[in-house]
Amino acid sequence: MQEEWLSRLEELITRDGRSNNELSLAAGYEPSYVSLLVQRQIPAKLSTLSQLLKVLGPDAPSYVITGHAFTAADAQFLEAIQSLDQEGKQAALCVLQRWQDEEPQ
Repeated sequence: MQEEWLSRLEELITRDGRSNNELSLAAGYEPSYVSLLVQRQIPAKLSTLSQLLKVLGPDAPSYVITGHAFTAADAQFLEAIQSLDQEGKQAALCVLQRWQDEEPQ
């Protein structure tokens, strides 16, 4: 299980395009932090990974943890849903469930 999320983290690091040193510094760590993390010379801790994930982008935490990438549209949808009160969220859920039930399989 750890290998899966760590592999996804490494994928994001590679895809980012910045060097390991640049990512480390952007996250507020010593320049060698990302290199040591990828080489598994230091343990991956949530307390330090959170800053690195922020630097890698808004969808990085969900992708690393779940393996599901979110698009900008997904993020916009979630922001819209979060702005609703409880009654609005329930109504939106009902609409989505009805729409899902009506789709041909």
